[in-house]
Amino acid sequence: MVKHLVFFALGLYAVAPRPALAQEEADDALLEPEVPPTSPDLESEVPPTSELTLESLTTAELPPGSRRASILPDSVEVRGGPGAAYVVRGKLFAGDAVDVRRRNDGGDWIEVEAGGVRGWLRARHIKLIGRGAGDRKPGDVGRDRRESNYTYDADGRRVGLDGQPAGSGEGAKGGRESPPEEVSDVTPQGDGETLILRAGLGYGSVGRVFDSNIDRRSPLKSSEVNPAGLAVAVEGRLEAHEHLAVRAAFEGVFLSSASIPKNAEFGIQSPLKLAVDAQSAALDAIGRSPFDVGFGLGFAGVYMGGRYLRQSFQAAEPFPLFLTTHTVGLAAGLIAEATIAERFEVFGSGGYVLPLFVTQSPKDSGDLESAGGLEVRGGLGYRLDGPLSLVVSAGLLRMKHEFRGASTHAHVEAGVDPSTYSAARETDTVVSTTAGVRARF
Repeated sequence: MVKHLVFFALGLYAVAPRPALAQEEADDALLEPEVPPTSPDLESEVPPTSELTLESLTTAELPPGSRRASILPDSVEVRGGPGAAYVVRGKLFAGDAVDVRRRNDGGDWIEVEAGGVRGWLRARHIKLIGRGAGDRKPGDVGRDRRESNYTYDADGRRVGLDGQPAGSGEGAKGGRESPPEEVSDVTPQGDGETLILRAGLGYGSVGRVFDSNIDRRSPLKSSEVNPAGLAVAVEGRLEAHEHLAVRAAFEGVFLSSASIPKNAEFGIQSPLKLAVDAQSAALDAIGRSPFDVGFGLGFAGVYMGGRYLRQSFQAAEPFPLFLTTHTVGLAAGLIAEATIAERFEVFGSGGYVLPLFVTQSPKDSGDLESAGGLEVRGGLGYRLDGPLSLVVSAGLLRMKHEFRGASTHAHVEAGVDPSTYSAARETDTVVSTTAGVRARF
């Protein structure tokens, strides 16, 4: 009987767990769930997240929240369509999380959604991120349970080797993956509008060629000046819609003067210097169509709007040799702009100017018979990080006015018959080249 009791006691001792070991294994169970070891075959079947960035996306729209991405650049513009010509709906910043919806046909633009705003980003500006354990990278399935990568502090709490809490529910070291990052809000960019401002300074010239049928002895028979001065250019464009924009511009040449040679016969006793300047103001509506030609993105379209033009010449004594001309009219033409390799900008426009009202002061050359003009503008830019670009631009405005009939401009000294002054033509050419900055807001 004693022998049987001894064997029974030894059996109970053999199967009973030790308290300390049982507590440690229970803590391990709470710390990390048991997972099977990773095999080479399993790793080959689960591609890393980076491999899923674009190849797995299609033009078909994904359900909200099915795939998320993180923004890589410091800041990026969210556009209304897959191209740089579309309006900017807002901005996102490095680390912001967005819902991925689909890609475009070319695969280089991705449509995303964040904070209730949908728009397009360049594919290389985002990186797909995981949505839970299913997106873990191979090898990240848990630590080897045979490793002792934790200890206990004086209060009996489990801590990692870095001293941070590592017990169940005591911090990120507990081995449980944190929930996916919440989708970020898009920083608003107006109401889907983009404002582009340009300003520059440089060199300009105001040229005038004047001819009339007056007596050949008069300086009004044929005169020409082409002085240089300071050119100023300011332009603003509001892109209210991907197919519609409004542009306002001002250009001028200032601090210019022309020299008139001495002509004692007609009362010009010494060379004269006349102050000369010219200004033009424009207000246009632009209809445009975005394009993507592989090497660059941009838009092409047409514009139409109003013009105010002024070529001013200081009145000279004893008579005004050149008259100041004011022109109000309409302009229409073509416009295009492109961004190449995300950095280089090319823009240009050209059209016809139709004068509606023309006045001269302080005299006149007769009744206006015909008038018309040509305007051409273009430039190059280099986009910096952020909203600014460095730009160099040039402009040409050429206006021609022809007059008929009686004139108050005729010079009657030295026996010149004013009745011979019945036809005149003035041709104005304003050229400017400026360098400055362009900003997008």
